[in-house]
Amino acid sequence: MLNRDPSLNHVKWILPHSPQKQITANMGMSMPAWFDIYFFNFDKETKEDEKGMLSSVQSLNDLISAEVEAGIEPDRIVIGGFSQGGALSLLTGLTSGRKLAGVVVLSGWLPIHKKFKSMLS
Repeated sequence: MLNRDPSLNHVKWILPHSPQKQITANMGMSMPAWFDIYFFNFDKETKEDEKGMLSSVQSLNDLISAEVEAGIEPDRIVIGGFSQGGALSLLTGLTSGRKLAGVVVLSGWLPIHKKFKSMLS
């Protein structure tokens, strides 16, 4: 829908789909996910899959780099996603060395919030 709005033709939308991963909290079932979820109770003490999150942030940064190498300026790129995709997009957008046009987060959260300040570039 956004890609049909002529006033946004200059924007490069990066809305990636996650790979399949086994999710611990879902009895190890394979499902679309950017990182593992150990428990479904999200509170400030919930253990997070930091390694999986950072690996996925790198994957999203690689997608951004490919667009920049293809001639798209970072200030024309918007990244986004839903749930884990939104969380990953937020973490990537806030820690990226590039100034992006925007980040769209639907039903997301800021992951690795305890280490977030130390991750800022």
